[in-house]
Amino acid sequence: HLAQHGHRRIGFYTRLYPVEASWSFRRYAAFMEAMVRLRLPVSAKDLVNVFPSHEGDDESSIDYAAERTRAGVTAWVCAADHQAFTLIEGLEKRGIDVPSQASVTGFDGIDLPAGGPNLTTIGIPFREIGTTGTTRLLERVQRRFGSAQHVLIDCRLRTGETVAMAPTSSR
Repeated sequence: HLAQHGHRRIGFYTRLYPVEASWSFRRYAAFMEAMVRLRLPVSAKDLVNVFPSHEGDDESSIDYAAERTRAGVTAWVCAADHQAFTLIEGLEKRGIDVPSQASVTGFDGIDLPAGGPNLTTIGIPFREIGTTGTTRLLERVQRRFGSAQHVLIDCRLRTGETVAMAPTSSR
């Protein structure tokens, strides 16, 4: 979606948690896979709170993301919606307008905070996950020694107000 909007320098943003957030690493891996598939380069300097990048608390991470935005990053993929809302608020406090100067996306499809922008995000189909898990559990009860399965469920892009065309100077 970001590449279709002319973004070529896209950063990845996540929070640093006191306990390892393995879900964040999986989303980072998916981000890197997409960037490789799109043949878009990724600089370690444009990663926040994933190795081998800048690591810090929320304020220093937002400061760093603002610095990288001023250095040419036109879009940020956040590992979760709550991180995206924090990043958007922080960028705007630092004089960077979302989405005209930097687009921001999230992941989860959670409800907006009061007064927050309508976030471009990936909505997780929680109901489908629940019914698929329940069906799978019933199958396991009926066939206790059945084979293991790897189930993939598609998530859907939910467009919002936080993605715009990349600034023309960066295309």
